[in-house]
Amino acid sequence: MPTFKLLPHIADIRVQVTAATQEEMFRSALQGMAYLEKKNFCKEQAGSFFVRDKVQIKAADITGLLIDFLSEVLTLSHINKVVYCEISFHKLSATEIISTIKGNRVNCFDEDIKAVTYHEAAVKQNNKRQLETVIIFDI
Repeated sequence: MPTFKLLPHIADIRVQVTAATQEEMFRSALQGMAYLEKKNFCKEQAGSFFVRDKVQIKAADITGLLIDFLSEVLTLSHINKVVYCEISFHKLSATEIISTIKGNRVNCFDEDIKAVTYHEAAVKQNNKRQLETVIIFDI
C-alpha cells in the first residue's frame, strides 16, 4: 500500500514515500504534495476532479524522473491555481513518464511550496522490497 509520511525538518518539509511499485510511488508522492498544498482537499473532492493536464517528462533515472515530475506538477499548480490529486499513467518507465493529472482549482494554498529539491532524494528498494525515498519541499 503506498504511503507518505511527513518527517521533521528545520526549514523545509520532508516527506518519506514508500510504495510497492513505481506507479504507487508516483501516485503517493503526488498525494503527499497535494496534502501539503491543501490539507485533506483531495479526500474532500474525491471522484470529482474537473481540471486535467498532461505531464510528460524524461530523465536519467527514476529519482530524477520523480523529482522532475513533481516539479512540473508544482509549476502547473501555481500557474493554474489547482491542487492535483489523481494521476493516470499512459507510459511509465525508469526514465520516462507520460501521464494525465487531475485536480480542482483553489483560491489559495495552505503551504507555499517554492520547489521540489533533489537533496536526500534517492529512490531505493528497502528491506521489505518496497520502493522508498525522502523528498524535501522548499517552503
